[in-house]
Amino acid sequence: MNAREKRLLMMTGAVFLVLVLPLKVYPYAVELYKRERDKITQLHTDIDRYNKLADEAQFWQKQHTAALALRDKTNAALLEGSTRELASGKMQALLQQLARETKIQYQSLELDKYDRTGEWVLVTQVMRFSAKSESLFQFLKAINTAKKELVIIDLNISSYARKLTATIKITGFIRLLESEGEEETDDA
Repeated sequence: MNAREKRLLMMTGAVFLVLVLPLKVYPYAVELYKRERDKITQLHTDIDRYNKLADEAQFWQKQHTAALALRDKTNAALLEGSTRELASGKMQALLQQLARETKIQYQSLELDKYDRTGEWVLVTQVMRFSAKSESLFQFLKAINTAKKELVIIDLNISSYARKLTATIKITGFIRLLESEGEEETDDA
């Protein structure tokens, strides 16, 4: 290769560096760099979003577990029985057991009353009994701490000769399926 060819080759290289490189290669390289930078930014955004979703999944899993525990606790507190009559019988047996354990003397139980709203039935029982004050407090405490959810609706107490006579109205709850064909609100 002679000097002229070398000079021509150098000038072609210089033209390439001055014209082609800035006009063709540089914009392509810049565009490629921007695309890769955008991909990395998108990956970081996706990672942050997935981390947030993972945190939220843990939160909702805890919420779900708490809701299941509450459901189980609520179901355990409901009266047992597939009909309102069976639930009423279980409630009467429970009240009689609590009366025996706390040494109160129950005198009578009135007919149960039922109120139904959708699948929920409220079983209301009125009980008359006599007791000493300590036994009465123990009975009320036993109702409050019973495994089944019992709510005292009304309590009337009278005293005669150091003995208390009381009438108590207590409600328990049962959940029945709609298909049982019972009326919406029904009193027995």
